[in-house]
Amino acid sequence: MSTTKKINTLYIASVFSASIAVLALITLNSNVFPIWEIIVLSAFAAIAESLSVNIGERTLSVSSAITLCGLIAYGPIAAVWISFISVLLRIKKHPETQVFKHLFNTKPTTTIYNSGMCILSGAGSSLIYLFIGGQVLTSVISSTNNDISTVFSLISKQAVFILVAIFVDILINTLLFAGYLHTTGRGQLIQEWLFDFFWSFAGLLVVGLMGVLMTAFYLSYGWFIMMLFFAPLFLARYTFSLYSNLRVSYMDTVKSLSDAIEAKDLYTRGHSQRVQEYSQLIADELKYTPKQKEVLLYAALLHDVGKIGVTEFILNKPGKLDCEEFDSIKQHPVLGAKIISNVKYLKECVPIIKYHHKYYDGSGYPETTPDDKVPFESYILCVADAYDAMTSLRVYRDPFTHERALEEIVRCSGTQFDPTAAKAFLKAMEKQQPVAVVLAESLLEPVKQ
Repeated sequence: MSTTKKINTLYIASVFSASIAVLALITLNSNVFPIWEIIVLSAFAAIAESLSVNIGERTLSVSSAITLCGLIAYGPIAAVWISFISVLLRIKKHPETQVFKHLFNTKPTTTIYNSGMCILSGAGSSLIYLFIGGQVLTSVISSTNNDISTVFSLISKQAVFILVAIFVDILINTLLFAGYLHTTGRGQLIQEWLFDFFWSFAGLLVVGLMGVLMTAFYLSYGWFIMMLFFAPLFLARYTFSLYSNLRVSYMDTVKSLSDAIEAKDLYTRGHSQRVQEYSQLIADELKYTPKQKEVLLYAALLHDVGKIGVTEFILNKPGKLDCEEFDSIKQHPVLGAKIISNVKYLKECVPIIKYHHKYYDGSGYPETTPDDKVPFESYILCVADAYDAMTSLRVYRDPFTHERALEEIVRCSGTQFDPTAAKAFLKAMEKQQPVAVVLAESLLEPVKQ
């Protein structure tokens, strides 16, 4: 087992152990255990959790509205158990395999981590809520004074405490997820947390406020009123899914453009996909943020889109290109940048694609002026593109071995390749192939963080 895998396993075990300890302590120190109410709310939360939306590696769930309802109504004991049970009972369709995933066919580590994270975030927000002065409403109302106006009045007095509880829940949840990604080697802790926090804050705040409204009607009219609140929860979930589907559509469009290019060039099938994978390895080594990685991913898949404007005769010519033909090939970065320049969500990719054949020493193509700025991501693509070209079969030569290709990257570091990008690639390859260990050490310039 690799060191990264061991650290990640230890992290998951620590989160789960802490969550079980917290769950036990809260349960043992609670004066009451409203078992029927917890079962009912947990069932609703499990349904809501089953309807959560996957957006990349992140998940947006509306079940936190019901967890908040449990907290306000019954205190920490309800919040932690609702969080725990809803994760155990959820049934979700896998977005790629379309197989329904549940407790009995999901990896134990996934269930352990997700349940631990939900328990800790629910417990943390609950305890903070009580600590700063929040009240458990069932302790101050009875069946004789639970009319809707009275309940709303009590909730309004808790408004600040409830907002703090929502904030703490989001804070803990995003910190734990950022920690998980960090222990897998996929980003820096603070960067990942900031991205997750601001990415999820608005959506989860709205869901939390719906949970407050749900609590008022639940305490006034009983559990059956919860069914009415699934309409706005479904609406929130639908909104999240539209955003998720939009992102999927973006990726499908990018992949279609990439496939269109490779359909013309018989010798580079799968090239863009491999360049994307290599560039993401470099981005991981450099601790790129999720947003930076997304831009790089799109740019890598579309870096050769300009070859649409190059004739198939030149692209598939079996021998060496003459000067005129090579001049035609050299136009593809500029043409590619022009093609995607009018696509709003790809605008950040334009300069990356335009200069992905520009070398670190200023040579390469296209020509630049003193005012031009070559993005560092272009240098990343330059390394990834060159490695895949060297290790791929061409009609005019056999592929380089992995070792020889890495030797070329070392030899050309500081001239063709940016030393930082080159070293990051070699270090990433070191984790894949032991032969890269010595080669990575030969690059003296440290990787920029």
